[in-house]
Amino acid sequence: MRVLVVVTVFVLFAVTVAAQVQPGDFGDDTSRYANDGVCDDTRFVGDRGEGAVTFPGNHVMRDATDCRTLIDERRIWWRTPEENRARFRLFTECSTLFALVSVEGSASEIEDRVRTLLESRLRAARLYTDDQTGMPFLSVSVHSLELYPVYSLSLELFKPVRDWASGLEYGVVTWRKTGVGIYGRRPDVILQSVSEYVDEFILEYLRANEDFC
Repeated sequence: MRVLVVVTVFVLFAVTVAAQVQPGDFGDDTSRYANDGVCDDTRFVGDRGEGAVTFPGNHVMRDATDCRTLIDERRIWWRTPEENRARFRLFTECSTLFALVSVEGSASEIEDRVRTLLESRLRAARLYTDDQTGMPFLSVSVHSLELYPVYSLSLELFKPVRDWASGLEYGVVTWRKTGVGIYGRRPDVILQSVSEYVDEFILEYLRANEDFC
């Protein structure tokens, strides 16, 4: 049975493991899909073959012969560190997202407006789902002070990351944008900031998942 655990720690591009594996290190042929003419190691991009796996997992460094052959044929190439970071942060095979919204403090009355804004933007990009039972999801949090007209805003993507040693799947924050501002008791100022954050997220998300959206 798959277990999903939500971890509220922000993972700063856990590409540390990938960074330790240098380009040129193909690994071995212990993948169950080894020697089938398809490169299932997700460190490579290009024409890896029909049916190649898309999510990082236990095929990394375990499909050496297939990947080396396709490299020699110039059909695939190594991912850059920047591509690996973007893939970890935002790649989901263009999964749809449900919206989790929290607005606290003196501006709490605009929570419904924030939720409507977020859902409508995701719907327009065909990225919205109302299924709140799994991952990934997009969270918007606004906290406004009672005594001063200031607020903080954070937009976070939670996506599942599998621990291949234990088989557990953890929900972690892989993309985050935060900021603070003065809104002078004018809710539209906060809504404008939310709108800009959401637009930035959708642009980056679609770019990272363009082959699947």
